Amino acid sequence: MASKKKNGNKSTAKAKATSNSSASQCADTTTGQSTVVPFAPFLSDFSNNKDIESLMNSQKNQFEKISADCTEQARQTSEILMKSGTVMMKGMEQVMKTCMAMAQASTERNTEAFKEILACKTINDFTEAQTRLSQQNFDEMMQNATKLSEICIKLCTEAFDPINDQFSKAIKKASEQMAA
Repeated sequence: MASKKKNGNKSTAKAKATSNSSASQCADTTTGQSTVVPFAPFLSDFSNNKDIESLMNSQKNQFEKISADCTEQARQTSEILMKSGTVMMKGMEQVMKTCMAMAQASTERNTEAFKEILACKTINDFTEAQTRLSQQNFDEMMQNATKLSEICIKLCTEAFDPINDQFSKAIKKASEQMAA
């Protein structure tokens, strides 16, 4: 009979907890008793539905503003990336044209030098021609490397300027919002 009464108390507590839709049931570990905890205690601060409605509207307005800001930022970012990509592709075209011009000039000069080497009659003439060719090729390689390095640095600077500007604007806007 004691077990029946004990089970009866538990079912009564469960019935009370389920009848209150805005509450949840918590078990007290020390006593084993169930207690009813309000689901949303902050709702008791609002005296009527108008307060809740104004809260919901203000939250909705904030969400819409944040959503619009994010959409605008994403649009601007995609435009900046497209602009940067276009600059990069044009720059890479210039790099490829420069490389092709360098290769063509080198081939023409090496062809002439090869003819000169074939015309050599002595070992000393051959050694001098080969030394001149090696020195010219080394000098040309250093000039071409410098020229390509300058072109690439200019290209990267131009391609990343829009991205840097956009990033600076975003940091400035975030700083202003944090200060406000």
